[in-house]
Amino acid sequence: MTLITRGQKAGGKIVNFMDEKAINRTLNPDESLTLFDAVFEAQPSPFAKLSKVRVIRKGVPMKDTINLQKMKDDGNRIGNIILQDGDQINVGDKKLFFN
Repeated sequence: MTLITRGQKAGGKIVNFMDEKAINRTLNPDESLTLFDAVFEAQPSPFAKLSKVRVIRKGVPMKDTINLQKMKDDGNRIGNIILQDGDQINVGDKKLFFN
């Protein structure tokens, strides 16, 4: 899943390309959106690897991946970041093994 926030100071959008459907959300100028909220608003598939979410800011991957699964399970939002215009969010797929 790749989400991209776009916009100006007056607002932004979230677009979910994985499911080939667009989820648009306009933000008020004083409103912020966290990584956790953006990903779960997009309703990731059961195959999304939420334990290693990567944010790319201004074309550069942020140093650490973020474990949204742990945040969801524990209810602890430490490490949740506020998205900025132009941020890309990459959520990979879980690897499936069949015997």
